Amino acid sequence: MPTAKTRDDVIAAFKAILDAAEIGATVYDYDPGRGDVDLISVSIYVISSHTEGAGFGYPNYHEYWRVQLSIRHTDSQSCSALAVKTANAILQNADSQGLRNINKEADVGPVQPDPNVYGFLVTQDFLFETELVFA
Repeated sequence: MPTAKTRDDVIAAFKAILDAAEIGATVYDYDPGRGDVDLISVSIYVISSHTEGAGFGYPNYHEYWRVQLSIRHTDSQSCSALAVKTANAILQNADSQGLRNINKEADVGPVQPDPNVYGFLVTQDFLFETELVFA
């Protein structure tokens, strides 16, 4: 039976990359909630995953993932700069964490999601795969 990375493993891999890159923002590996979030931060969410095998008994299974990052900052230009720094760190260091064939699929923002809150948001989606290991 193959063993796979869990959602927690994938979130931890993204957090490790961003912590090592010292992007200048708080990195959350959980949903910090509306009132408790640092205005200069990155939150990591696993959106989906699925497993696919080659079939006919060949042991090259892959797990495909979609992870979303919510990148926040207090002004639009700084939010965009943080988003670029975040994406570069992820794309350059993904393989070191076992995240293969990574692509940034979406990059939306910066937008001001709530005019009553002083902050801007960029949302990035990444698609990648991990290998399942046979024990």
